[in-house]
Amino acid sequence: MKKTESFKLIHPFKDNIEIEQKRKQLIRSAMIKGLNNPQTLKISEELDAAILLMVKKCTSSQLKTE
Repeated sequence: MKKTESFKLIHPFKDNIEIEQKRKQLIRSAMIKGLNNPQTLKISEELDAAILLMVKKCTSSQLKTE
């Protein structure tokens, strides 16, 4: 499977719950692997920033096509 095929772009309005569940799952995994709380918080902030960037890109590309 190619990298482009393995990445699923999540629609920003339809799947907000799925995004939040995935974020919580990744944070739990980080905590289980022994990352301390400040490290986990940093991971959470980076995930939030990445999600917001994806949402902005997705909505701007949708506006261009409409």
